[in-house]
Amino acid sequence: MGADALGALNILIDADIIGQEEAKSLSPKDVIDGALLLKRAERLAQIADCDFNDDYDADRVLNQQDLCPYTYDPTQENVDKDSM
Repeated sequence: MGADALGALNILIDADIIGQEEAKSLSPKDVIDGALLLKRAERLAQIADCDFNDDYDADRVLNQQDLCPYTYDPTQENVDKDSM
């Protein structure tokens, strides 16, 4: 496992997001897997006692449905005409 993956695992262990036994079963791919990272972020939000931000641009469209999750666009119109 690379140094970056080991560092990430140590951060997760130190923050009590995962246990050492679970960390032993993870591969480097697991450490950077998007779904796993989301699960860990949600767990970290619970530990920190804060809301998980599922609307980055605050346009009242959840990130999963938002065409541009980092750009405020509540109507989801293709303002810049880039088909996205």
